Amino acid sequence: MTGPEKDQPVDVEVFVHRITMGDRGGMLVSVDGDEARALWIPKSQVIDEDRDSTGIAERGGRLTDYRALLTVPAWLAQEKGLDGEHRAPGTDDLFGGGHG
Repeated sequence: MTGPEKDQPVDVEVFVHRITMGDRGGMLVSVDGDEARALWIPKSQVIDEDRDSTGIAERGGRLTDYRALLTVPAWLAQEKGLDGEHRAPGTDDLFGGGHG
């Protein structure tokens, strides 16, 4: 993936396990809901977030362990394995089953 293609926004379905406070920082996300395999992505790279209304409220009113559809640059989705084509082998996820 090169040029403008890498900056194209793509939608990825994830579970959000944790979020740092404030506008800066990151989101701990996974494709399968397993926090042990979750990874951090920078909030600054999330173009849009469409949250599922379910989740666990924490102190401060933040939701954790909720499902979301995030719009991120294609390069980030690929680098972090959040897109259907480049996920880590063996993960069962929201994209239609395991890979392996």
